[in-house]
Amino acid sequence: MRHALRAVAATAVLGSALLAGPAASAQDALPPGWGSSTATVEGARLHGAMQRDGTYWAGVFDPQRPYTVTVRLTVARPPDLPAPCAVPQIPAPAPAVTRVTFDVTPAFECNGAYPVAVTGSADGNGGSATLNRTIVVAMPAPAVTGVAVALDGDAVDVTWDDMTGQAKDLTGYRVERLVDGGEPTVVADVGPAPDGSIATSARDEDLPEEGQVLTYRVVAVRSGTGPGETGETSHASITREGEVVETPPAAGGGSGDPAPGEGGPQGAGGDTADGSAGGSAGGGGRSPRPQRVAGPRVGISGSFLPPLLKPLLERAAAASAAGAGDAGYDEDLPYNPVDGPAEADAPDDELAAFFTDEPAGRGMAIPVATALVLAVWAFHLRVLARAAKPPA
Repeated sequence: MRHALRAVAATAVLGSALLAGPAASAQDALPPGWGSSTATVEGARLHGAMQRDGTYWAGVFDPQRPYTVTVRLTVARPPDLPAPCAVPQIPAPAPAVTRVTFDVTPAFECNGAYPVAVTGSADGNGGSATLNRTIVVAMPAPAVTGVAVALDGDAVDVTWDDMTGQAKDLTGYRVERLVDGGEPTVVADVGPAPDGSIATSARDEDLPEEGQVLTYRVVAVRSGTGPGETGETSHASITREGEVVETPPAAGGGSGDPAPGEGGPQGAGGDTADGSAGGSAGGGGRSPRPQRVAGPRVGISGSFLPPLLKPLLERAAAASAAGAGDAGYDEDLPYNPVDGPAEADAPDDELAAFFTDEPAGRGMAIPVATALVLAVWAFHLRVLARAAKPPA
């Protein structure tokens, strides 16, 4: 009998637990009347609504009145956020009766896990409720610009632009070297100085014995996402003789080992502070061998036609084309109905003017014009040659 009672009691407890469901988390525990309030994080976007159900006694003339809800959104500063980074301020949505919706995407300067509190207050002693969420921001480091190299004896000096203006939470830079477009080797990790500043130069004094072209690339390292991507301006190459050569863009755009939580344009949202962002900056493949920069060519190319001769050549070409066609039937020629027109003797050049309406020597226009063009062109080349000849 006693065992049967215990079994019935255990069954009752289990049934009540199933009906009640799991206990709500602390951040979602809401006072009575605020149970329809919601807040969802998607990346760096926070949206939802604060709702206060029911009415309250407002007086004799207006006994039942719905609550007016006011919402405030507050972003807290993460404990490990660097000092130069500011915390965004989110404007409060307009108050409304019973329900206030919100949909915001704050502009974060730096990476980190930002606690956000959504607090709704109701008038008429309706009380307040708070939803606590966390926005995890994981922006990649910017591509470094202005990379330059210079040979100094048996060492190479590498310099680049300061990128802290684009990312205030940079933790340093990584300098890598590629020999003849091979695999990258880390030659320097530049971190912050005691005063918080980060240098924008490094020196490679341990040059390899093999290889002719040394390519250096610089990547920025950011808190939370590690090394960033390399772009076309993140590279510079130099030969053993100190000649700076042109380098193609890097393939793959990544550098080094990706850090946990790397990637994401703004944030990879989560409702807890231990959320992490997905993605990775990726690793760069084998870079092609840089090409030497060819010097400028000195010389003359193209064609030249004196302006005064152009109309003459055009008229000569038009006249030649007109003379090549069929002149038609000449009524002055003798004609025999049986044998056809009689053959006419072609006049000599001296007598051509007496037999035709055109001047004599028309066929010589093009050769004469061509000879004149060649003569002017030879004189032009002679003048240019004298001008290019260095003085004695």
